[in-house]
Amino acid sequence: MPKSVHYLIAAVLFTVIAGCNAGLPPAEWANVPPSGAHIVHAPKLAVGDTWVYEKQKYGAENPYKKWEEKVLKILPKNEYLILYTDLTENKRYLLIKDKGLTTVAYMDGSPEGERVKLKQIVREVQFPLWVGRRWDNYITTRPYTTGHINNYHSFYTVTAVEKINLAGAVYEAFKIKRQDTMMAAGSFSGNAELWYVPELKCQGKFNLPGAVDQQLLKFTPGPQ
Repeated sequence: MPKSVHYLIAAVLFTVIAGCNAGLPPAEWANVPPSGAHIVHAPKLAVGDTWVYEKQKYGAENPYKKWEEKVLKILPKNEYLILYTDLTENKRYLLIKDKGLTTVAYMDGSPEGERVKLKQIVREVQFPLWVGRRWDNYITTRPYTTGHINNYHSFYTVTAVEKINLAGAVYEAFKIKRQDTMMAAGSFSGNAELWYVPELKCQGKFNLPGAVDQQLLKFTPGPQ
């Protein structure tokens, strides 16, 4: 599978074209939930679970994208084989997500093909979740507009549990704030927000002001 697939896979992860390595959190981030906290653990996906998303990128060469993700198989160690279908360009890829819903690899050619581990991992949601939970990532991006490589240190904080309108209904969601710092300059570069929806077993919305808007259009659970 060509190297370009690595960029596409990372783009599925809402924020980047390259990828990131999870960084170790600062020592003061004990990440112990307070007494009585509302805690949500990683969901258990089912074969046939299907999500349809759309994304609008402002100022990009390809501003609109729509795609589908469907669980084809439950793998050992609670990993999932996902069929990713680009509904805009009519292309298909086989991805592997871990039990924390992070894409960690892809299959070269077919479900029986070679498993290719991603060199860099984007972990936008870190389970279990509760208000106040924090983690960080080191992210490398290559914007469509410039093609230049930029390195960021991104900090994530679960700030609230709130109701959001999504896919024609109202759902409870964990709101997560992402703060990016450009490592070369050592300066703040921007904020993004994302929402994890436990009932839909996915990151339902993502917003990077003036750059990217993404949301779930439809969730269809697999046969029970």
